[in-house]
Amino acid sequence: MRIPGLLALAVLVLLPLGEGPADARRFRDFQAISRPEAAPRGFTTVEQPLRLPRALVEATVRDVFAAWSDGRLREKLSDRFADAERLVQQIAISAPQDARIRLLGLQSINELGQFRGDAATGPDIIMSRVAVVARTALEFDDPTNGFQRLEGTHEYIFTITARVKR
Repeated sequence: MRIPGLLALAVLVLLPLGEGPADARRFRDFQAISRPEAAPRGFTTVEQPLRLPRALVEATVRDVFAAWSDGRLREKLSDRFADAERLVQQIAISAPQDARIRLLGLQSINELGQFRGDAATGPDIIMSRVAVVARTALEFDDPTNGFQRLEGTHEYIFTITARVKR
């Protein structure tokens, strides 16, 4: 007698797996595997990336958060950002009008790719894609509950273009 695929799947799902909730301790954070990225037009890939100063990355994060808080986020989003207009509209609809994002601290900064400008762009221009894990707080006044502060840890991907000394 042949067991249909759906019934076999249901049986597998119902089988006990390990010790239950205690096994959850073995899960680890997801760490992306780096891969080469095509250089943007006017840039070449840097084999030995320069480490961006932490102060520059933090200033970039603060600048983007200030733009979000002031309703200027669209000007900070890349032209390649998927559905940028929809994101900005959704924030305008969903977020409280007086909401502000506050940076509480940077936990990690990872270089995803770095590119140097060519002769036409300028060899002293460096474009870096970085992943930043930041602790943040969304703060706003709720008419019913008063001041609200929602803290969280999030990962953001930024492209930072800077001029470097040769």
